[in-house]
Amino acid sequence: MRPQNDPRFWECYQRLPPAIQKLSDKQFERVKEDPTHPFLRLEKLEGYDYWSVRVTRGYRAVASKDEEGFVWFLIGKHDIVYERLR
Repeated sequence: MRPQNDPRFWECYQRLPPAIQKLSDKQFERVKEDPTHPFLRLEKLEGYDYWSVRVTRGYRAVASKDEEGFVWFLIGKHDIVYERLR
C-alpha cells in the first residue's frame, strides 16, 4: 500500500472497528509483499477499472492502479463498499 492514499480511504479506515483496522493493515502488507497471495483474493472488478482485496469475509478494500501501484480509496463492509461503487 502506498503511503499517499486517497483521503476518502482514511475517512473510511478511521470508522472501522479496531480489529478490522489491524486486519486490514496485515492485508496491505501482504499486497506489498506478494499481491498474488491467495488469501488476498485480489481481483479486478468487472465493469470497473478498480481492484478489490478481501480484508475479511465481510470487509473489502478497493483501489485504482497506476504505474506506481495501487491507490486505495475505499474500505468497509462488503455490501456497502460495492453499493458505493455503483
